[in-house]
Amino acid sequence: MMAAPLKPCLMPDCDRPKVLGRGQKYCERCKAVRSAQAYSLKLDRLEAWEAVNPEAARLARRRWRARRDVRDKINAKRKQFRAENPRAAWSEYLYYRFRITADEYEAILAAQGGGCALCGRKQGSNKRRLHVDHDHRCCPTVNISCGKCIRGLLCQGCNQLLGWYERRVPEINTYIDQRVEIAGFDGISA
Repeated sequence: MMAAPLKPCLMPDCDRPKVLGRGQKYCERCKAVRSAQAYSLKLDRLEAWEAVNPEAARLARRRWRARRDVRDKINAKRKQFRAENPRAAWSEYLYYRFRITADEYEAILAAQGGGCALCGRKQGSNKRRLHVDHDHRCCPTVNISCGKCIRGLLCQGCNQLLGWYERRVPEINTYIDQRVEIAGFDGISA
């Protein structure tokens, strides 16, 4: 595991390296130490700006893709970070996608008894984590949740089944109503 390079101290007339504390990041652009949470707030502002300025965001993404050398260097740093800090990388992913932390995920898992919320199946031997289930009607943005509509953790099979069912509820209800009318069925008799 290679140690991160030390950054210079930001205090004037100080030649000692700055050692970052836990949960801090050094911004190369503004030469400042910020909390990791400030980066997620920055991401929220960026997403809001992109929603208001879709054309400018599209052009910015196009310019970014054109700078392959910079992009490759940053992607290599991200890959190295994920390899050296798997829990921190997973936590960042959870926060970006679902607005929850790794600790909150583990608390939900513990509250569910360590298994899937629907079938109760425990995490498999392949160590794949359970999927975070959230209400897509609350957050229509593709693959992003507000964090308030999380319903639980599901195994892959239950997650796929629930997604299939939710997309087809109107068709299923129409089918059931038509079959009831055709058969003249009016309820369960004892």
